[in-house]
Amino acid sequence: MTVKTGLLILAYSLGLALLLTLGSWQIARGLDKATVLAATETGSQQLQQITALPKNPERFNYQSALLEGSWDQKRIILLANRIYQSQLGYEVIVPFRLRDDTLILVNRGWIKQGKENEIPAIQTTQAATGTLYMAKKGFTLGQAIQTEVIASPRWPKISLYMDSEQFEKALKQPVSPLVLVLDGDNANSLIRLWKPVVIQPERHYAYALQWFGLAGAFVVFGIIWFRRLKRNP
Repeated sequence: MTVKTGLLILAYSLGLALLLTLGSWQIARGLDKATVLAATETGSQQLQQITALPKNPERFNYQSALLEGSWDQKRIILLANRIYQSQLGYEVIVPFRLRDDTLILVNRGWIKQGKENEIPAIQTTQAATGTLYMAKKGFTLGQAIQTEVIASPRWPKISLYMDSEQFEKALKQPVSPLVLVLDGDNANSLIRLWKPVVIQPERHYAYALQWFGLAGAFVVFGIIWFRRLKRNP
């Protein structure tokens, strides 16, 4: 076997392994999304009444909840670069002070850019109902909130993404890793953008089928190639 043939075999093996890995990864992603949807469906069947910060927040992930306490309407955080119907805007994040004096953030929904000083006032002031979820940063680039903005006494503050550490610095108080997204029919809800999953499991399975299909074609190509290699070494 020549060096060139050996390198071609290595490249072929790596290519086939990559296709199989991508297919398996899409299957895993689909199963994860299916688990989230199942948890959301189960969690919506029972309303959790919360008056104090949960000690085990993971247990309340994707659970329907009723928060009891009061809204902190003066200290609003705006998540920038949120798109709704091709329009740029913000998601409005408002701290909610529970009865034990701890804070949990509430996502009221979307407003159009330029309307940040015209946010509708809170109507129901002693409670909030919606879905809890564990907020994650995901891919980030730079600080969520600029240092000078955190230090400034002016509100609202604009943030590029969810970052509980930055929010705690701005609010000067610990906040729960859980975020409550208001129900769409809640009196204080704006336009709800949040969804438990963005891409449905079925699409991930379709992507996996495509990768495995390419892997199958790669295997057929490899069989033909190896047979010709044996005949013409």
